[in-house]
Amino acid sequence: MLTIRATDYLTGNPIEGAEIELFCDVVHRIGDRGITDTDGKVLLRVAALPQTVERLFMYPPSAGGYWGRYLANVSIGATPYGVDLHPVDVMVADGARHAYGSGSNLGSGVRIGIVDHGIDSQAVPVAGGRNCVVGEPDGDYGDDGSGHGTHVAGIIATRPGGAVRGLAPDAEIYSYRVFGDRASSYSVSNAVDQALQDGCHLINMSIGGLAYDTVLKEMDRDVAERGAIIIAAAGNGNGGPVTIPAALDYALSVTAMGRVGTYPPGSLEDAYIGAVSATDPNDFFASFSNCSPPSVELIAPGVGIVSVLPGGRYGPLNGTSQACAVATAAAARALTGMPVLSAAPDKARAIAMKNYLFGRANPMGFGFPIEGYGRLA
Repeated sequence: MLTIRATDYLTGNPIEGAEIELFCDVVHRIGDRGITDTDGKVLLRVAALPQTVERLFMYPPSAGGYWGRYLANVSIGATPYGVDLHPVDVMVADGARHAYGSGSNLGSGVRIGIVDHGIDSQAVPVAGGRNCVVGEPDGDYGDDGSGHGTHVAGIIATRPGGAVRGLAPDAEIYSYRVFGDRASSYSVSNAVDQALQDGCHLINMSIGGLAYDTVLKEMDRDVAERGAIIIAAAGNGNGGPVTIPAALDYALSVTAMGRVGTYPPGSLEDAYIGAVSATDPNDFFASFSNCSPPSVELIAPGVGIVSVLPGGRYGPLNGTSQACAVATAAAARALTGMPVLSAAPDKARAIAMKNYLFGRANPMGFGFPIEGYGRLA
């Protein structure tokens, strides 16, 4: 057995709840995983000691507060192997804040529906919403305990008083909870219909893996005809096909990128460095991001994105879910004060908003097949 211990980089205190995954043989998927105890320790199975570990991934506790770690080709002996985690410094800009900075009146007048796991309204103020899960109360659209919806919403619109400001803090946020055991076409389409009834201009869908069916096809067309835009995550399948709903005809599919220097060296985020930009060597395509056909429209920062979690703590997450939220926030910033927001909610409005956004997208040096029009300004 191999003992690994997680500690705070600054204090040396043990960290409970960190998930550690190691591979002694990556090709044959030989390894083990476990979660650290109150002393920061976890016992993992290996063939013998000392052992060369080809890959070690340490995911930070779900409560937040820390960056993860990524190590490659490390030799570990019989004594406990210590791994330090860097605390999150909310004063240091992550990839999203590096790209967009701050400003005033950002998102004002824009209504955004977030179709997800629900939102902790103590962390991110919401204007309304609905629980669309069959058998659950309509009014229970708070976070279901996963933290995912809250993290996504916080990227967009955490108020200025928070430790990490949302990119479009003046946008009006609506929470639509769709996950029971899983999200169904029925719950998702009901959520989107409610978002349209609530007057949402943008519908953030940091979800994926739905099966294409007539319900979702009709939902997609209905959104376009009623003057709104779905912005959806391409999926985290390591370069695979863009998933539903991002692959729907009228949805804007978002892939993920990262930037070296916006997270501590040796963090988990290093494991996701993919193709390097042809125009800036510090920018990279996120290796986890889907990008295969049918289509990609936008790219956005999705590596090491810091946001609020239930209970008021902060932590980084990686994924096209985060990239999707960044793109939605950037769209809200771009549309702030635009007359098109008050136009009739019809197909002409949806087309006008899309065309305006595409005109504000800048190529990031990855090529159209994996970044579409580029990153929104």
